[in-house]
Amino acid sequence: MKLTIAFIYGVLLLVAFLISASVWHWQMSGAYFVSHKAPLADFVPPFIHAGEDGNFYIKPMRIIYIIWSVYLAAMFLAPAAVTWLLVSLHQRALNKVWM
Repeated sequence: MKLTIAFIYGVLLLVAFLISASVWHWQMSGAYFVSHKAPLADFVPPFIHAGEDGNFYIKPMRIIYIIWSVYLAAMFLAPAAVTWLLVSLHQRALNKVWM
């Protein structure tokens, strides 16, 4: 059962990462910073590499990292909540069958 829970969480975490990175790139790149990295690489700090031409922060770096930490927390907590819901629904169904 623990392996199943870990597998469900892992798959949901991968999906959440892809969604978070895509939304991050869509909302942040160009509005908060300009970077010429791949869309999924934008989600991993540092967002701007020093010495590369055309990369710069538009908004303060502190604001960008605060928003990124909210995205990161949501990326880890959303799959955990869905996994907990799936496991609790599964347990409830098993208890109904055996009683």
